[in-house]
Amino acid sequence: QQGEWNRIRVRCVGRIPVITTWINDVQMCRLDTATITGVPNYDPETVAQRLGREGHIALEIHDVVMSNPLGRDRWEVGAKCRWKNISVREL
Repeated sequence: QQGEWNRIRVRCVGRIPVITTWINDVQMCRLDTATITGVPNYDPETVAQRLGREGHIALEIHDVVMSNPLGRDRWEVGAKCRWKNISVREL
């Protein structure tokens, strides 16, 4: 609903992780990063070595302009992305 907060949960398990995401308790995605295909030069072992044991957390990452016929930006003027009550728990 507009004006309400969504609840987002991410579970990342393993050295070359399986990442599962939920929005408002509905599972949206399960990605086994060891099986990614179609990305030039992607090597899961190299990524794991570069990130190291701790890895990193990215809350909002994407390019600015969409590849669409209109060529519009992803964000409308005045749009905002906000976060609150962020917690990290080691499994």
